[in-house]
Amino acid sequence: MKRAVVGLVAAGVFLTGAGTAFASSWHRLPMLTVKDSMTFEEGRYRFNPVERNHGSFEWSGYLNDVDPNDDHNGYMQVRVEGHDWSRYYGKQRKRVFLHHSNWDGAQRYTEDAYVRVCLDRGTLRPDNCSGQLHYKGLDG
Repeated sequence: MKRAVVGLVAAGVFLTGAGTAFASSWHRLPMLTVKDSMTFEEGRYRFNPVERNHGSFEWSGYLNDVDPNDDHNGYMQVRVEGHDWSRYYGKQRKRVFLHHSNWDGAQRYTEDAYVRVCLDRGTLRPDNCSGQLHYKGLDG
């Protein structure tokens, strides 16, 4: 009887750990494109648990300037938990690897995140952006 109880407790601990590992595993982001000028490729994201990296929304991928002759730079925008957009710039005429984490310091973990890629067209013209993607964490 005692062995059965110990076995059930061990199985419960294992399954709880497996659930946490799945919740914080990487997921694929689809390719984002702006007017054949800028792309975000090979993107991945995950919602970290409370004990890892502030419970952040972590993402990575390649920001690629597809049209090097347009003289415009591109950037990624990420927004979490109702905050304003955060910008992460690439380099003109290059493919740049980006890996960042975004979180709300007032919360234990991040539940909502929005992602999009934009083309910076200067101060006189509005920037062009892809459609935004919305992701919800495990508890969202």
